[in-house]
This record gives sequence, C-alpha cells and structure tokens, in this order.
Amino acid sequence: MINFISENDKNDPKVIWKLRPLEPEISNSLVKQYGYNGLKFATELLRFSLVGVENFKLNGKELQFFHTVRTLEGKNYLVAGNRLINAIPPVILNDLILKLADIAKTLKKDQENGS
Repeated sequence: MINFISENDKNDPKVIWKLRPLEPEISNSLVKQYGYNGLKFATELLRFSLVGVENFKLNGKELQFFHTVRTLEGKNYLVAGNRLINAIPPVILNDLILKLADIAKTLKKDQENGS
C-alpha cells in the first residue's frame, strides 16, 4: 500500500490517500471496458486502487471510507464507494490519477528489470 498526500492539498491536517497497485487482470479488464483515455477510465482505476483515506472531510465532517461491490468480467471486487469518489476535488482527483500512472510505470519497469 502506498500513502499519498497531494501537493495541492490545502487542508490541515493533510488528507492521506491509501492506494494499492492494481493487478494486471483488473487493469486489462478496465482497458477493455473503457479504453485508455477519458475520465471514466481514470476514475475507475482510482475506484479499484483506493483502499483507504484519512482526514478527508466533507462539509466539515470526516468522510468515512467505505467499499461497494463492483463486478468486472464475472468477478466481484470491493471498490471505493461513489460518495467518496464524487467528493474528491478535481485537482486532487487529477493528482491521484497521475500518481496511479506513476505507480504503474514503476511496476512495469521493475517487472522488466526482473525485480
């Protein structure tokens, strides 16, 4: 798991986003369903990768992390719920998506190097 704090986060305390790298089967299924481009694909990547959050407030109250079940190619997965995903400010959403892309590149490079 990777703890990520956006440099654009103006909150005090900072929000800690808990991300996990996706298994290739999930990434491949999302590509088949949404293609590589677009906000929907990126949001779904985040939904499957986000496993927790700390200090995230909505209307002054801490928003609790919760999962919902999503079926992808016949398999059920626990993913981040709509209320949480929809509450993420656009600039933070962009930072999270860029971080996921960075994680994916690093994993791919590590696999190519045999790490």
